[in-house]
Amino acid sequence: MKKVLLSLSILASSLLANAQVWTADLSKEGAGGPTTPAYFGANTAGYTTAKTSGQNNVVLTRSTAGTNNFESMSFTINDGENPQIINLSGTGNAVINVTFSSSTAARLRVDIKDVNGYVSNFAAATFTGSATSVTHTFVINPRDAYSPAGAVTGSCTPSVANPCLLDLTQIVEILFSLNDGSAITENEVVNITAISAGALSTSTKAANIASSVVFPNPASDAVFANLNLKASNDVTVVVTDLMGRQVATRSFGRVTEINNAEIFNAASLAKGMYTVTYVLDGTPAKSDLVVVK
Repeated sequence: MKKVLLSLSILASSLLANAQVWTADLSKEGAGGPTTPAYFGANTAGYTTAKTSGQNNVVLTRSTAGTNNFESMSFTINDGENPQIINLSGTGNAVINVTFSSSTAARLRVDIKDVNGYVSNFAAATFTGSATSVTHTFVINPRDAYSPAGAVTGSCTPSVANPCLLDLTQIVEILFSLNDGSAITENEVVNITAISAGALSTSTKAANIASSVVFPNPASDAVFANLNLKASNDVTVVVTDLMGRQVATRSFGRVTEINNAEIFNAASLAKGMYTVTYVLDGTPAKSDLVVVK
């Protein structure tokens, strides 16, 4: 059993280091003038995008009241000049880091689209904005994708029983929506100052972890974590099964340690092995394995 756990731990660390890293250039201005962000496509009715001239930012606004529409604002992956395709397959899930603030406490959801037109249909996480700009890590499951009508060149026909598989090796767009499907009021605003995707090499961030432990292990109920860092980082803990499906996530903000923090509850989970990944400043740094009995 120890050899199996060690092998899986090494495999997880290897996978986390393989995804391509991409960072958005939000300083570019669109054809509409200096306050128009580049690379944002047509928005759903009631949504607007804007930017501050000369600044690295994009402001997303829900300008009318009503229910939310997913994928309301699209951002084309680019190299600062031209559209491109990026590979986000190294982690098993896609990792999208977004730094944003919101004076209205709006919630931001992130999805992604592949080159065939399939879109993630898994609200990996929605995070509430605050007056202070904070980096949040969105982990997106590629195993529950759907296709917008008329937009797909792939052969998969999605259904509830047989969802399509998002091709993480060929991602072309990041999709944003405010709130998470519930009714929202007008003028909800999110100010995005950074977007990145992929997983950096874990070597630097892993070296910042002095110690980590997940307990009890095996577990059948609440699972806790202790984490000690050599320097402060924005910490998110992401829990996935061995198929890469996310089952829990918790953000701790900028800290140097986590003490006896509950990270998920195993009572409702199937028996098996789960991966607990510590994400530091948007970079997956280390994974621990937990056996659910």
